[in-house]
Amino acid sequence: MSSGSLRNKHTLAQAPSSISLHPLRSDRFVAGSVGDGWVRIHDYETGEQRELHKGHHGPAHYVSYSPDGQLAASGSEDGEPNPTL
Repeated sequence: MSSGSLRNKHTLAQAPSSISLHPLRSDRFVAGSVGDGWVRIHDYETGEQRELHKGHHGPAHYVSYSPDGQLAASGSEDGEPNPTL
């Protein structure tokens, strides 16, 4: 596969504001939502939701996995960092 080519494309139920691929497991990604403040873990191949975590009292603008993949965290305009896993 050449670099820059599209591997997967998903239409998620909630519009994502930020997405982060898991650094070690290629089977999942985390997405924050502007619509409801929840953070979701999705299956990489199908796009199906695997987990749902209450995020913030406003949109979850930023999500990221830790380098070892043990933790996902999100940030929002509510000013509270939120560890997810």
